[in-house]
Amino acid sequence: MRTTADVALIQAAASGDPRAREELVALCLPLVHNLVRRALSDDPEADDVVQETMLRAIRGLSGLKNPERFRAWLVTTAIRQVRDRARERRARSLRLLPLEVLDETADPALSVAEDAVDRVEREQERRDMLAATRWLTPDQQQVLALWWQEVNGELTRAEVAQALSLSPQHTAVRVQRMRERLLLARMVLHAWRAVPRCPDLAETGRGWAGTAESKWFKRLARHVHGCPVCGAVGAPRVPSDHLVVTIGVLAATPCVTQASPEASSRAGPPRRSALIVRGNPRERVAAHVHLAPAPG
Repeated sequence: MRTTADVALIQAAASGDPRAREELVALCLPLVHNLVRRALSDDPEADDVVQETMLRAIRGLSGLKNPERFRAWLVTTAIRQVRDRARERRARSLRLLPLEVLDETADPALSVAEDAVDRVEREQERRDMLAATRWLTPDQQQVLALWWQEVNGELTRAEVAQALSLSPQHTAVRVQRMRERLLLARMVLHAWRAVPRCPDLAETGRGWAGTAESKWFKRLARHVHGCPVCGAVGAPRVPSDHLVVTIGVLAATPCVTQASPEASSRAGPPRRSALIVRGNPRERVAAHVHLAPAPG
């Protein structure tokens, strides 16, 4: 959101114009949805975080002194909500890496042409890339989510820095560290999936149940980093930023109905669970800021 028209739209929305608010939600929702989804990975409550972010943004418009900073303020609000959710999630059981996916191998009978083989390998690269993000720390996953939007042209580096409350120089360091860990995680997954698997790596990983525990990442990564065999078979063919572009940004998806707007209004102030209403995220947000979403 960069133009004079965008600023005018924000000002109109801040003044309470329902149509302006509706249009602003439509413009901002894809960015917030992608940011939250990338930061929270497969968290089933990610849509709740998206909705809470949008509600806070719409309700906080009247207090925004500089409309030109709305986009950066929105991203900062999203990151704050992500951090709150991440703190809640840390107490839960560790997520499992999809080993059944990582252990899949292509049927040789189907690999009848070089282009088919290349497609299979690139798809596996994308799978490994997404699986590797689970080995990032919570803070690094937030950096990843912002960097993902930057690579896809949705955010500038300055906006990423502001969202992280860091200088551009410190932001560059944080992004680089995240990318280094992501690359090493991809190498570990590639080496683990190799057939035959390095015997020393197999011994190092004996007893590993596939959890995304930091201690297992350290053990496996230490071996892969120092093993010429694992280093050779684990080296990714496609750079991470190229995969980010090919994977692209996420599309907002419909959510299962848990409560209607009418039921929520009768029950008083909506709880988090009551905020989920029929339709796509834009419609759900609109229902709780008293907008009238356009048909379709």
